[in-house]
Amino acid sequence: MSLLEESTVVNWVRKNVPQNLKNYIRPLVGPVIGTAARLQGPLSQRPLPHFLIIGSQKAGTTSLFSWLCQHPQIIAPVSKELGYLETPRKAKKGADGYRLFFRPITDRQITGEATPSYIFFPDTAATAHQICPDLKIIALLRHPKDRAISHYFHSKRMGAENEDMLRAFELEDERLAPAYDNYADDKSSLHALRHFSYAARGRYTDLLAPWFTRFSPSNVMLVRSEHMFAHPQDVLAQVQRFLGVEGEPMDSIQPKMTGTYDSPTTADAQTFIAEKLSNDIKTYEAWCAGDSAAYASEAKSVI
Repeated sequence: MSLLEESTVVNWVRKNVPQNLKNYIRPLVGPVIGTAARLQGPLSQRPLPHFLIIGSQKAGTTSLFSWLCQHPQIIAPVSKELGYLETPRKAKKGADGYRLFFRPITDRQITGEATPSYIFFPDTAATAHQICPDLKIIALLRHPKDRAISHYFHSKRMGAENEDMLRAFELEDERLAPAYDNYADDKSSLHALRHFSYAARGRYTDLLAPWFTRFSPSNVMLVRSEHMFAHPQDVLAQVQRFLGVEGEPMDSIQPKMTGTYDSPTTADAQTFIAEKLSNDIKTYEAWCAGDSAAYASEAKSVI
């Protein structure tokens, strides 16, 4: 199954399968991906990735990755969100364990993966650099307030969030405080970080710092989500150049994994999250206005 076909199937399941059935389907995903990985040929023929799309969640990573993987020089792994680099424990098998998820490529081809949680987990940048020090990093950034609201509805659809929006935003710090110390070994802590990090995932200055510490800024590309969806062909061409592949325009570009809000957002919730993220919103809006120093002065940016 190609990445495009996989994305279509996943999107259909997400929209049409009842939540109680999704809970039975989800545990099967890992074994299926593992089996697919083992069928891709001997380890000696498997590459390590040339690039990562590290996030952000709810910023369009599925769309960008599916568009990239339609290019003949970019070969998709066995699944979009591998998550191998999230924690040192997941990456304990090192480079050989990581290679299992990538298909053989020719000298003119590259491969990569997109896991939107990578930007968020504290250990991922160090783990990625240890295994693949020459990676090119792509970070999709979305307005922090909009991203938080979209994240809330995503957690509601997944059955992880039972609180109303304002209460969920108010509870975030309390829910996350104990999780940061235990997420590598405790599933409930990992669950909290995945589903309740509404404001935390919009603090891009802090989240990007470990990546700029370990990777050359010239190997990091920042893409504004709003700009990508407004000008997809232009952004795709710039990302292709960043990755060093030949320009390959697409006849039709459609967003993937789009969702709708199940209920209206409340003014109180919007005000609360905007105030909580006020400094981060100012930095983001300054970057959008052309201040490349807002995140990293030498980073390649798509404005």
